Amino acid sequence: MLGAGPAAGTAPAPGAGPTGAVIGEAVLTPLGGHSARGSALVEQLPDGTRQVVITLPGQQLTGYREVWLGSADLTRMVSLGVLGQGSQAFVVPGGLDLTAYPVLDVSDEPYDGDPAHSTDSLARGKLSLRG
Repeated sequence: MLGAGPAAGTAPAPGAGPTGAVIGEAVLTPLGGHSARGSALVEQLPDGTRQVVITLPGQQLTGYREVWLGSADLTRMVSLGVLGQGSQAFVVPGGLDLTAYPVLDVSDEPYDGDPAHSTDSLARGKLSLRG
């Protein structure tokens, strides 16, 4: 059945299953006239999977919120998925080097069918990785 499971690339909501060791974190600060502040934790699950858990209050948007990992200069970005309300976990693609993609960005994306970043960032933070 379509729509019956979690969105592609997302992990179960925090508290819905096992969580792992925190291996990184970021403070998300508002950008471009937006007001939402939040946080992100990077967890390593017992099976080796890494996930980013985002907490960012909702705000009025023109589109939807998308979560990205970006290079330090933001010339390369990888989408993790669409952020709903409250806290949400996103699986980090296997093999993605978080030291090469240390910026966590949440954007306001229009419903235009273009998969690229809209350049309208709501909040952003730099991951501080442990170990």
